[in-house]
Amino acid sequence: MGRNGAFSAFSQRGACFAPPRPCLSLQAELILLPSALSSHRFSSRHDPRELSRPLLLARHVVQPFSLLMLPAMIGALVAVLEGYPALWFVPLPPAAMGLAAGWSVYSLQRLPARIYVAGGAVAVQSAWEAAPPSQPLTWDPLFDLRKTRTTVEVTVGLIPYALHDAEWPEMERLLPALKEALDLRKQTPWPPR
Repeated sequence: MGRNGAFSAFSQRGACFAPPRPCLSLQAELILLPSALSSHRFSSRHDPRELSRPLLLARHVVQPFSLLMLPAMIGALVAVLEGYPALWFVPLPPAAMGLAAGWSVYSLQRLPARIYVAGGAVAVQSAWEAAPPSQPLTWDPLFDLRKTRTTVEVTVGLIPYALHDAEWPEMERLLPALKEALDLRKQTPWPPR
């Protein structure tokens, strides 16, 4: 037990233990790790803001559910008009709802909603991750940045993203911030030694 009883109690709760990470030089520490830097947040039009995950899912499940139910409703109508039993179509709405909910969660987890830039690192939050309760940020290096006519293609960590200009209202501020992050990342070899 140390001299400071509060510090000992603090460390016993496990709050000061961090997962091991490779030793970085001071320059790499300042360039790549955003913990000591202020980050800039950029939001797309898909940002859920204060919308909870169940409400976000409810808004996004409507279209896939409609697309799945349309053939089932047409099939049931034809079966009834032809005089066949329509009970075969009873399990289709719950199955369609399950498929639509699964697809909606999958697509929301792949849809970038927020981008944080700090130093040479970038964190991308999907619409699912950004909805309250939001998950902690995962900072990765920016490896590639390309501007096409209507999109910005970035590779953050090992994941490529296509950011469409129409979906990012702050694109004129986001692009220079990403260029600066790429330049800072290029100053330090990756992986840092």
